[in-house]
Amino acid sequence: MNGLPISMSSNSAFKINASDSVICIASSEDGNKIAFGDRSGNVSLATKEGEVLWEKKIDEGIYGVAIMKDGNRVVCGGKDCKLRMFNSLGNVEWDVNVGKSIWSLSVDPNGQVIVVGTGDSIAIYAEGGAKLWEYETSRAMVGVGVSRNGTNVVGCGDEFLYCLDSEGNLLWKKQRSDALWDVNIEKDGNVIIIGGWDCNVHSLDLHG
Repeated sequence: MNGLPISMSSNSAFKINASDSVICIASSEDGNKIAFGDRSGNVSLATKEGEVLWEKKIDEGIYGVAIMKDGNRVVCGGKDCKLRMFNSLGNVEWDVNVGKSIWSLSVDPNGQVIVVGTGDSIAIYAEGGAKLWEYETSRAMVGVGVSRNGTNVVGCGDEFLYCLDSEGNLLWKKQRSDALWDVNIEKDGNVIIIGGWDCNVHSLDLHG
């Protein structure tokens, strides 16, 4: 069944003028904070009322951003190959050189692990920035997702969908008929959501 287009009202609750085209956006668990990254490498944190708390300039475009469970810290990654954690004041708490561009990013619901999709892999980092494992995919991971405590990790690139366990072992890899652009996994790992070139959103079980 083809979905119907939805018209967006111009009566927004607020509007923030970003420095460049916004590439990625995330909200805190309680909905009180919004983080976003743009094409020029600016990452910002704002309140739900639209007040910008801080904006920081990074070398290149931001392709992944998330707000940690505490609602105060922001993690981001992009073309400059660095994963960064910002504190509530917008200062860098830590940064890690991943060694390759970050194409996507997600944080588990408990805020314990950060999953990043790179140009050729899926990698997991601890909340403090330590790398836990990396799984080579040989293709750019344009979408990643992680369930509670990192129990299951999913990623997509080209027409391939991957599912890994908490130790980075491949549970399965499946080829779809069309290229995928994003993937998400429900917090308890029971449902996987994908979307891509076939103009549909698919709901899958944990076995794909």
